[in-house]
Amino acid sequence: MASARQRDAARLRARRRRPRSYTERHAGRIVLTALVSAVLLLTLLLTAFGSGSIQLAAAPLAGSGVLPGGRPEPQVVASADSLRLQLPIAQSAVTAIGYH
Repeated sequence: MASARQRDAARLRARRRRPRSYTERHAGRIVLTALVSAVLLLTLLLTAFGSGSIQLAAAPLAGSGVLPGGRPEPQVVASADSLRLQLPIAQSAVTAIGYH
């Protein structure tokens, strides 16, 4: 255990330490804030002004052999009083999803 003299000496040394300034106390926080700000600014600039132009290829049009000829006849799938619900697709293309 420390003697009284050692405790007093330690207390005096603690008092004599020069007080740290705000900048010294918060240097790590300031550096971290600057780093995060720089990363965010870089991300924002690259997103806004980056040369990431993506070339989209035009989808090929379906051949005339794939498309049915003419306009499809609407099929009535439900009715209530004067309201009729019609599917605007060809009869051969109707699937169960049209009924849900």
